[in-house]
Amino acid sequence: GRCCPPGASPPPPPEPLAGGGAVDEQLRSILGSLSSSDWISRRDGATQLLALVRAQPQAVPRSARLLSVLDALAPQLSYANPKVNLAALAALEGMAPMLKDALAPVAPGLVQALASCLASSNTQVRSATPSCLDAVLAAVDPSTLLHPVANCALYSSHSKARGAMLERLGAISVTVYPTKPALVSKHSLGAAFHLLEENKPELKAATAALLRTLHALLGIGLFEMANKQPAALQQRLKEAVQQH
Repeated sequence: GRCCPPGASPPPPPEPLAGGGAVDEQLRSILGSLSSSDWISRRDGATQLLALVRAQPQAVPRSARLLSVLDALAPQLSYANPKVNLAALAALEGMAPMLKDALAPVAPGLVQALASCLASSNTQVRSATPSCLDAVLAAVDPSTLLHPVANCALYSSHSKARGAMLERLGAISVTVYPTKPALVSKHSLGAAFHLLEENKPELKAATAALLRTLHALLGIGLFEMANKQPAALQQRLKEAVQQH
């Protein structure tokens, strides 16, 4: 990509215009920026998207173009330029409380992209990710996020990212269990049982913490659900729950 000329500043965010048609047009322009081969355009597109949502918090979620733009925002989180990553993280964290359920259709993909940010080689990206992830998790119906968060806990390529996802899986489980206990048993318990076989220290500690959370929710039912598991795994389960 090109560099900014000396003393240049990023272009200003788009002027807020009234009416849905104007919002659609601005979103179309932002979509073009996010698809650019130029990293500066991508960075500015993310910044402009946040400015537009702040200026038009009612009109943007109603736009038919919003999902296409959010789909295009997700790859910016793992784009090969940390300035683009940081702009996308800031935009997503700032927008999530305003967009709320409008994020729901793309939330699984965003969670997956944020898991890769947790394992970024760039310190700034890594440190900016947890608050962004939490903003997305707080914005969307938590029952829709159990599956993608559990998948990231199981399959992310970096053990620190998996540990961070396990922490959030426990918190989501507490929220969802009173109304949808079967979902917690399927996704959270399934992930925890699978991860009992892990020996990496950070994953062992995070898995044990999740199992203690699930034991607080399920009580003796946790051990009953483990009856079909191998004896060695049942023993690990007991040890994990008894840790303090």
